[in-house]
Amino acid sequence: MSPFAPPTASCCGIVSAGGPAAIAVVELRGPATADFIRRHLQARGVSAANWVDGDVRRCAFVDASGAAIDDVLVIVHAGPPNWHINVCLHGNPWLAQRCAELGNACGLATLPTNEAAGASTPASLEAEAADVLPSLLTYRGVAWLGRQVAALRSAVEQLLGEPATPGSAAACREIADRFEIVSWFTKPLRVVLAGPPNAGKSALANSLAGRPISIVSDRPGTTRDWTEADDDVEGFPLTWIDTAGLREPADEVEQAGAARTRDVLRSADGVVVVLDSTAAANEIARFVRCWEGPLPMAVGLNKADIAAATPAAPSVLPGEWAECAVVISARTGTGLDELRRQVLMAAGREPDALEAPAAWSGRQRRLLRLAADSISHKPIYKNYLQSVAHPDWPLPPCRGGLRQSD
Repeated sequence: MSPFAPPTASCCGIVSAGGPAAIAVVELRGPATADFIRRHLQARGVSAANWVDGDVRRCAFVDASGAAIDDVLVIVHAGPPNWHINVCLHGNPWLAQRCAELGNACGLATLPTNEAAGASTPASLEAEAADVLPSLLTYRGVAWLGRQVAALRSAVEQLLGEPATPGSAAACREIADRFEIVSWFTKPLRVVLAGPPNAGKSALANSLAGRPISIVSDRPGTTRDWTEADDDVEGFPLTWIDTAGLREPADEVEQAGAARTRDVLRSADGVVVVLDSTAAANEIARFVRCWEGPLPMAVGLNKADIAAATPAAPSVLPGEWAECAVVISARTGTGLDELRRQVLMAAGREPDALEAPAAWSGRQRRLLRLAADSISHKPIYKNYLQSVAHPDWPLPPCRGGLRQSD
């Protein structure tokens, strides 16, 4: 049973109404939650009767007639009889409001806004996770955070049950260092599509976005500024940025577009270089020689759908470019999934990292580092660890002025 003890009163409240690029979260507590689950959540996989604390379950959210409203994730903080769950919906304020209204119809009183997310309950990892939930951009992030509540608590309990050793300190630092993972789901990876004019960057941007965001033309220099499109790549948020072609500018307008491309390159997280695989080898080689940007995350050898296309020979590309080259067709979609995976790999978005316990708040990270630094003083070390798993645990005096509210 989770150490978080939900109230016996049945209530629900909107933790976050979400938005176009965020998760909407509705919290439900108490015995009447069972009726809401029965009427409005159609579980996929394990029946709701078998849900246990710490579960993250995918469900269809339906109205009173059984008509589908949304595809949601449900985080179970406590099971029957005094349920405590978070329903995570796609970022639409109307969905959150509808969920709360259906909760009211099932006998759950409206929870005041300042009491949502466990603000009126004893401090807990569940409440701390609820603070982060609204900033997550994908369901994979929601599922990761839902699992982390139990994973972090279990890791701390294991460390508390073992002798304090240098290995324990290393384990604390590893958990603290995984704090960056939360940013994988709260901050989209910004990736620029760059390359020579007429390589098919705009067509590729449209295909990756699944909708037209850029003008496509055979005329070089058509794109004079950049456009952006959000994407969900295997559950990781990503923004593709289509830019003007890079070459010796033909006029002042095109020159300004190339300058803006270079500005965007400097502020982005990475770049995919798009090359026309039907172009002459010497043209590709000349572009590569003149390239002033960072090492590409991937190289897209575009226009594979043209029968006469022969992808640039490996000898034309530098070794590091050839290793990350992917033959693609912006028109047919060939190779685009492989291109996306290559970008994730280059960005270090390793799925295996999601299985390990991680800190997801600055408070947790700071306490884990303090615990590691205090390994030679067992009582202080153990106190810091207890504070990680139990936010209401009395903090020991410590250097750095860490306060209970940090």
